Amino acid sequence: MSEDKESLIIDPKDLAEHLNRGSSMLHFAMADREYTGQPQTCEGDRGKVEVHGVTFRDVYDCIALAFGRTSGLPEEQWMSREIYAIDVDIDPIALCQNACVLLRERMRNKGIDVPEPESVERFIQQFKDELEAADEESDEGGKNEQ
Repeated sequence: MSEDKESLIIDPKDLAEHLNRGSSMLHFAMADREYTGQPQTCEGDRGKVEVHGVTFRDVYDCIALAFGRTSGLPEEQWMSREIYAIDVDIDPIALCQNACVLLRERMRNKGIDVPEPESVERFIQQFKDELEAADEESDEGGKNEQ
């Protein structure tokens, strides 16, 4: 067996560590894994929200549009091209994240209530509070300089 093929074989002692890596293909294949990510991500509480009311074509469209969005090109450049003409390196995790965002938007556009888990609402509120506090600090800093 060549060295390349040998490097693809996982030692059973290392299997648990390999499965817990967020970018491992085995990790994604485990549908019953826990939601251990940050609450606002698909690996966290937001990932627990069930998808319903969309078609397979909706999912397909969202993945294709996520490919364009993830390309890093301005929308007017990728939207007018064939998908095969987008010749850039794509971050696969960013592609998945963009597809999920687009799917949530598609569901909402169809009038489907897509609830945010309470932990996500708290995370968003905490983020807004931190931004507001930072704005107030910068405002006070400007007043002190005058």
